[in-house]
Amino acid sequence: QLKPSKRRNLFSKPIAFCTPSVRQFRKEPLWESLWDPATIDDEMNARLLRLGGGQSVMGPDPARGSGYYVFVVNGSMIHEEREMGLWSMAIVEPTEAAYRINAGPGGLEALVLEFPREYE
Repeated sequence: QLKPSKRRNLFSKPIAFCTPSVRQFRKEPLWESLWDPATIDDEMNARLLRLGGGQSVMGPDPARGSGYYVFVVNGSMIHEEREMGLWSMAIVEPTEAAYRINAGPGGLEALVLEFPREYE
């Protein structure tokens, strides 16, 4: 039941992750685009979010596209009072409110992968 969609093969530059001490004591949240957003003509987006220990930020508005994933690539994320480690993922549907992304005590680096609206 898959429908045809635009084919996308986008590549980013290599991503460098922080050491545990740098990640844990980061002072400010940092969003890094994985490619130039000016080259994308729809709601698709991919960013790396870096948070220090215990920091949190609101994720993007999921209604602007087809939702997004928050994928833990370094450190941990707190979800419903549980610490979610490496390779954990939160799925945010477009009908849900924006998701608060909470770093674990050692900080968090997560890919935030936003999906474009459906094409007809």
